[in-house]
Amino acid sequence: MKIKNHGIPIFFLVFLLTLFSLEPMLGQRDLHRSDMTEEVGIKVGQAIPPIRARDQHGNWRDFDSLKGPRGLVISFNRSTDW
Repeated sequence: MKIKNHGIPIFFLVFLLTLFSLEPMLGQRDLHRSDMTEEVGIKVGQAIPPIRARDQHGNWRDFDSLKGPRGLVISFNRSTDW
């Protein structure tokens, strides 16, 4: 039994797959060092702005009600891909 050649070589398909998988990395080449050194956030020792939000039970919480004896760590994620 002979396998038909459909006119698209396998190496061409592999090339296209590689090209499209590298595109997101190559798109980041425009980032410059100056973009990465921008100061963001508050400085060490500087007071934080007021924080107030509802918890999972609907109760209002602020920084003082959230912090423990060693302080509080808050992490903000710009985006998360689940």
